[in-house]
Amino acid sequence: MQRAVIQKTWWWWAVAILVVAALLRFYQLGQVPHGLAWDEAAIGYNGYAVITKRRDEWLERLPVSFRSFGDYKAPLAIYLNGVFTYFLGMEVWVVRLPFAIAGVAAVAAWMLLISRWWPTEMKLSKPTAILLGGGLLAFSPWHLHYSRVAFESGLALSFLLWGMVGLSWLINPWPSKTSSWQKRQQWLAATLTLLGLVASIYTYHSSKIVVPLLVGLTLCLSWRSYLRKAIWILGIGVLSLAALFPLVRDTLMGSGGERFAQASMFAKGWPVSEVVAKLWSHTLIHLSPQFLVAGATPTLRHGDGQWGVLFPLELVAVVLGIVAGMKWLPARRWWGVMLGWVVIGLVPAIIGIDVPHSNRSLLALPGFLGLALIGIDRTMRWLDEVPDRPNWRGSHGEQNLLKPMVIGLSILVSGFIFLSYLRHYYTVFARESAAAFSDGYIEAFKYVVPFEKGSDGLPEASKIIFSSRYGQPYIYALFVRKTNPIYYQGGSLIKYEFSDHINIGDLDRKQTVVVATPEDELPPERANYVVYGSDAKPRFYIYDPHP
Repeated sequence: MQRAVIQKTWWWWAVAILVVAALLRFYQLGQVPHGLAWDEAAIGYNGYAVITKRRDEWLERLPVSFRSFGDYKAPLAIYLNGVFTYFLGMEVWVVRLPFAIAGVAAVAAWMLLISRWWPTEMKLSKPTAILLGGGLLAFSPWHLHYSRVAFESGLALSFLLWGMVGLSWLINPWPSKTSSWQKRQQWLAATLTLLGLVASIYTYHSSKIVVPLLVGLTLCLSWRSYLRKAIWILGIGVLSLAALFPLVRDTLMGSGGERFAQASMFAKGWPVSEVVAKLWSHTLIHLSPQFLVAGATPTLRHGDGQWGVLFPLELVAVVLGIVAGMKWLPARRWWGVMLGWVVIGLVPAIIGIDVPHSNRSLLALPGFLGLALIGIDRTMRWLDEVPDRPNWRGSHGEQNLLKPMVIGLSILVSGFIFLSYLRHYYTVFARESAAAFSDGYIEAFKYVVPFEKGSDGLPEASKIIFSSRYGQPYIYALFVRKTNPIYYQGGSLIKYEFSDHINIGDLDRKQTVVVATPEDELPPERANYVVYGSDAKPRFYIYDPHP
C-alpha cells in the first residue's frame, strides 16, 4: 500500500515537471524573443509554401534540402512547420509552436531515458534521478531558449532523445505477463528507434554527425546487451539507410553538401597545422566557463548574453561527475555514455567556423546533465559518509544536519539563480535582442502591404522602397503577404525595391512608400509612421506616398 502511494506521488511530480516545462516554453512565445529572425521567417514561409503549393520559394518541388538563403536547410522542421502555419496562420507564435512542443516532449523523453539507463548501484534512487534529471532539463537555460525559437536544433534533440528511448526499450522492455505484449513491445521499440533517429537526421545538419556516432558508442559500451537483439539492430540499420537514401544522395550528388562546405573548417583548404590549432582552440572555447556559464555568444540569437548554457551549480556537478566516473562510480556504463555524448555533441560546433556556437552544440546537453546527475549522486554519497558532529546537530538533538543543509542551500541558490535568469530573459534580453531577431520587420510590412493595391482606404503606391540594411527583407514580405511562391518568382514583388542606400531624394518620388532605418539618416520628423523595437528604439521610419 505504501509503495503504491509513493509510486502515485512520483507520477504526480513527473506530471508537474512537464506542466512547468510547458509553461516556461509557451509563456509569451510570440513576444519573447520579440521579432522573428531570418531563419525563423524562412522556415515559416517555406513550410507554408511547400505545404500549400508543394514548392519552396525557389520553386523546388518537395526538396530534400531547402536552398533558402543559400544555406540549404534540413527539411523536416520546415515540412512540420508548414502544417502548423497552414492550419493556425502565419504568426510568430505559430512558427515557434512546434519547437516549443518538442521542448516539452524532450523533457518527457529524457525522464524515460533515465528510467531505462540509470544504474541501480547509484545512491540516488531511480525515481529521484528521473525527477531530478527532468527538472534539470525543464529549467535548463540552454534548452529553454532553443525551445522558444524556431531553430532546428531543439526539434532535432527531441527526436534524438526519443530515438534513444526506443533503442533502450528494445533491449530492456517493460515487464510483461504475456508473450504477445512482449513481442509487441519489440516492434514498438524498433519503430520508435527508427523514426526518432532518422527524423533527427532529417531535421538538423549536426545530427548527421551526432546520431551515428552516439548510437555507435552506445552499442559499443553495451554490446553484450545489444548482441541479444542483433537481428533487430541490423534491421533497424538497414531500414534507416533506406530511409536516409534521399538525404545521402542529396548530400553527395545534390546541393545538400553545400552546408558542410559553408560551415566546416575542413572544406576551407586550410593547412593541417592550422586546422589542428583551430580544433584545439574551438574545443577549449566550448568547454570554457565563459561559454558554459557566463553566456559568451557572438549573437543574441544563440543566448541571452549573460547566462550561459549551464547554471554555475550545474557546471560544478558536471565536473564532480567527470571525476566521480574516473574514481568512484560503481556503474561506469552511464558515465561512459554521458561523457561520450558530451564529446560527440560538441563536434559539430568544434569543427565549425563560427565559435562559440550554442546552437550547433545543443545536442550535447543530455550528456552534460547526465554527468551532473553523477556529480549530485556522488555528493549525496559523500554527505552520508561524513561522520556526525555536535555542531551539525539541531536544537532538538537531530543528528547530522549537514546533508539537509547542503540540499536546502543548493535548492535555495538554484532557485534564486533561475529566477534571476528569468528576470533577465524577459526584461533585458527581451529588449536587447531586437536587432538579433530583426524586430520590426513584421509590423513594417503589415503597414505597407495595403499600399500595394490601395486597400483599406489608402492610396495605391507605384513603388515601395524598403531598406535592406537589416538584411533579407524579402523573406518578411513573403511571410506577411503569404505569397504564392510561383507568383513570387513570377514577379509578385515587382513594386518593391530593396535598397542599401536610401537617400533624401527618394522622399520626393511620387506615389512611393519609403521604409527607412535610422541608419539611412532621413528626417524622422517627416515620417508618417514609426516602428519601434522591443528596446523602445526606432527600427523603421515609414513615409507614406504623396501625389
